[in-house]
Amino acid sequence: MKILQGGTLALGLTLGVCFTILAFLTIGLFAEVLNPTSELWAVMIGAVIGGGIALAGQVLESQNQSAQREHENKESDLVKAYDLFGLLNDYLANATFLRKHIEQGYEMALAVNEEFASLAVMELSSEPTHEPLSLGIKSMLIRRKFLTLYNEIGLLDTHIKALWDGFRVGQMRRAELLAIMDKEFVGQGKGFQPQLESKQEAAGRHMVLTDNFKTIASDLRADEAKLRKCVEMTVEVIQSLGDTAFRFEFKE
Repeated sequence: MKILQGGTLALGLTLGVCFTILAFLTIGLFAEVLNPTSELWAVMIGAVIGGGIALAGQVLESQNQSAQREHENKESDLVKAYDLFGLLNDYLANATFLRKHIEQGYEMALAVNEEFASLAVMELSSEPTHEPLSLGIKSMLIRRKFLTLYNEIGLLDTHIKALWDGFRVGQMRRAELLAIMDKEFVGQGKGFQPQLESKQEAAGRHMVLTDNFKTIASDLRADEAKLRKCVEMTVEVIQSLGDTAFRFEFKE
């Protein structure tokens, strides 16, 4: 804003000088009948040239400062884009980890002919941390008009959090199912054996639990594909901000 005010001031001064000279010129017309040797012309030309030079200088200074600010903003936004790239890969790794944990539980149960396979999806001893997107990253995406990426990340972030919440609910249901069982999972074809009077209840709980876990795994697989797309879009953001040599490919 100060730069704009400076440019406006220079323009105003220049115009003011010009109008003042024109006023004197009008008066001088009657006094000197525009004598070509008059000092009035020298004053007028000098003032106009001087004002023009001052205005041009202000414009160039404003352009230089704007270019410097844009360069600094690009460097700052590039750091944010790198941070976003790392966060999205963390999100992807966490989603893949949970999906594989669920799928491997069912594979293990199938290998030992376990009737209540949902119980093989064990509780995690610790969960991966989930770092939310910073306001700086969000504002960068909006300011640079990467709105498609911004919206997609926001939806995925919310959905993946909900899937983790669903997994925790599933573990509570699994604990309830375990409470009506009389044996722990020992493998070797034995698996879980409910008491006879509880078998019908256990079967119903198992169906609900299986639906819960398999839905989560399916949704996670879909989100993984979307996260990969977001990572690829983030690479384009990084390149657009100056790091044109930046490359990344997923390993199958």
